[in-house]
Formats: sequence, structure tokens, C-alpha cells
Amino acid sequence: MPGPGVVAGAFTDADPRAVADAIWAAAATPVDTIRAAETLIGLTAAAARLTAAVVLTTSPEVDALVAVLPRMVRSLTVATNARTDRYFGEIRGPIVWNETLAARAATASDPAIFVCSSLQRAYDTPENRVLVSALRSVVDAGILVERQGLRTRNSDLARHVRHNAGLANRYLDHRALSGVTSSPDRRDVMRARSGKHRGTYLPALAVLRRAAGPIGPDHVAALSSPRTRAQHAAFVAVLDALARRGRPVPPLRSVGTTFAGGPVAFVHDDHAARHGRAPGVWVGDDLLLDVAVDSGGRVLDGDTALAALSGRAGAGVSVAVVRDVGDVDWALDRAEGQAG
Repeated sequence: MPGPGVVAGAFTDADPRAVADAIWAAAATPVDTIRAAETLIGLTAAAARLTAAVVLTTSPEVDALVAVLPRMVRSLTVATNARTDRYFGEIRGPIVWNETLAARAATASDPAIFVCSSLQRAYDTPENRVLVSALRSVVDAGILVERQGLRTRNSDLARHVRHNAGLANRYLDHRALSGVTSSPDRRDVMRARSGKHRGTYLPALAVLRRAAGPIGPDHVAALSSPRTRAQHAAFVAVLDALARRGRPVPPLRSVGTTFAGGPVAFVHDDHAARHGRAPGVWVGDDLLLDVAVDSGGRVLDGDTALAALSGRAGAGVSVAVVRDVGDVDWALDRAEGQAG
């Protein structure tokens, strides 16, 4: 739950990053960051995935990985595998006599047949599986961006995406990595993180962590409109007020097109029609709070905002336009008084 004092003063003046951090802290872990962005910012599912792909391919973690790839491929971990081969009239390596005799028995006891063992270098190691998985996540994200968003653009962002995804794809085709086909499991990740080669593979591990949750609270704060930021501040204020009243809210998660926990739910303007509930912060099914701010950040007249909110909420729903924490406490006090 957010700590007291995260939101102070008017919701329009709240620090967007601190508010987004508070929402993240109140969310169920691990946070489904793509779904969280969808419900908190009002993105469509496709737009949320595209945003995640852009964020991943241009992230500092991916930049760091592609910068060290030339050095990494010269320091890849190598395993040694033994294999057997059948030869006719020649011997290459130690003879495996039991297989040699079996092969001769199957071919009329031909004495010229030998089965020999040899050692081969293999790059399908836990550490390299981690590296390949990281590179694939970058390549897949780059493909998504090219298909859905930046194919014909010649912006710095588009060039950044193409550069990182292109390098990741080039190294995926490297002869040492092309034979690594299986995905890493938990033990592979632990081996890469704690083995003697961990220093080499730290950039790949960082990319995998970023790929698991590409969007963070900083992106939510940056991509929200002024109205949405104020609504998020009101949302955090409600969570804090309920906690102070001994009614802490369960961990938040994306539920349909809302971001909700227990009786509290945030509905973004762009999802209101799909959800069937008015936008704002809901406490139960009979109290709706919203801010008197439009998408451009202009503060609206209180009476006008309240009338519009009442019209959106429908019959039987108590509404309140809130500007600060004091308004939230007043609205909750009134709702509790009516319920009592």
C-alpha cells in the first residue's frame, strides 16, 4: 500500500512518478506491466504490446547488451560432448569396441569397420541459452514494432529500434549460437547468474529481466495525460485513506479494463464505454470519485464537473469531485455515514 504523504496538496500538483511508484507498490507481484499500462493509461491491448516492444528494444539494458556482443561471442561458454562415428578402413580417435563389434556383426563381420569416439565443442550451455533467449526477445520485439508502428518512419526512435533489433538478429545467426535452440529454464538462469562466467552474461540477464516487465512506473507517468495523472493521484489518495481507516485494499491487478483491488477500481476514460462504468475511481458500486481536470490539464469549474460526473455515473451512485486528500476523506466520510 502507498505510504502516507505520497499525495499532498492538489492532485494536479502531485509528482506523477511518485504516484506511479505508489500504484506499482500496491500492485500484485509480479506486476503484469503490459496489462497495467493498458488499464492505467487507457491503451488498447495492441497499443500496450507495441509500447512494451518499443520500450524493450530501446532500453538501456538492450543498449548495453548489443554494445558488448562482439566481446561476448569471443568468451562464450563451451561444453565438450562425446560422439561416435562409423568409419570404413580408417581409425579416427579411440575405438569403441562394443559398438565396433556390433556394427561388424550387422555387416557380415567386415573387419574394416570401426566405430570411433571423438570430442566436439558444443555451445548449447545454460549461459548461452540465456543469451539466445535475450537476443530473441529483442528480435521479436523489433519485428512487432516494424509490423505495427515504425515500418515507414525515419525517426531517431525508429532507427534506434532497427539498430538494436538488427544487431540482435545478426548475432543470433552466429555459428556458435545458431545451434542453441532450447529455451532456458530456471536452473539455466541461476547458473548464468551465479556461475564462474556470470560477469560475461550479466547484460543478457538484465535484458531478460526487462523483457519480463518492459513497462515501468516511469513510463506510466510519462505517457499519462494531465487528467489521467490527477486521477491516479486521487486513486492513491483513496487507497491511503482506506488504509488509515483500517480497510486496506488487497493487491491491485488489471481486471478486464480496470485496475482494481477489492472494492476499489480505477476506470480510464478510454475504457469506460467497454467496461460499462463511468471513468474515475470507484469505491464499491455506489461511490464514484473523479477530478475536475480535462485531458489538457485545464481545471474545470467544480459545479460543471460535478454535474457532468453525475450524468455519467447514473442513478443510485453517489459522486464527488475531489481536488485533494481532504476531499477524498470528506467523500468517504459521507459515504460511510449514508451506509450507516
